[in-house]
Amino acid sequence: MKLIFVLICTLSLIVTTNVYSKEIKSLSQFENYLVKCLSSFSSKNLCVATIIKDHLPAGNDSVKPVADQVEKIFVQWLAKERVANVYPVQRKELGGFMILQNYIVEDSTASTLLFEITYRKVLGSWQVLKFNINSKSEYISRKLGY
Repeated sequence: MKLIFVLICTLSLIVTTNVYSKEIKSLSQFENYLVKCLSSFSSKNLCVATIIKDHLPAGNDSVKPVADQVEKIFVQWLAKERVANVYPVQRKELGGFMILQNYIVEDSTASTLLFEITYRKVLGSWQVLKFNINSKSEYISRKLGY
């Protein structure tokens, strides 16, 4: 009986290991949702980490806490201001395999933050590979080439 229980538990672990990772069915719909999230972001509307964590490739559990940290940094940067605009400023496609997308997020005081996200096609499905935020003007200038 114990052997059957162990087999059932082992099979359930094998079957559920990839369940948390949702593929991005439509990259344009995902990006629209992400821009809406960034546009309405506040300490009362935390959505960035959830969106990112839901679409990481299987096996990237160690990256999930980083998504929460990025969201906390975003909240600190925004402070009591509100997001005024989100601009998709730079997109680089690498042969249908990878897409690097940068957004400038502008708050109500005209301060800016660079939100970077990289998508990778994994076995035919888009997933979030990397993400980063940075508000240093030198970094933003260097990344965007101006």
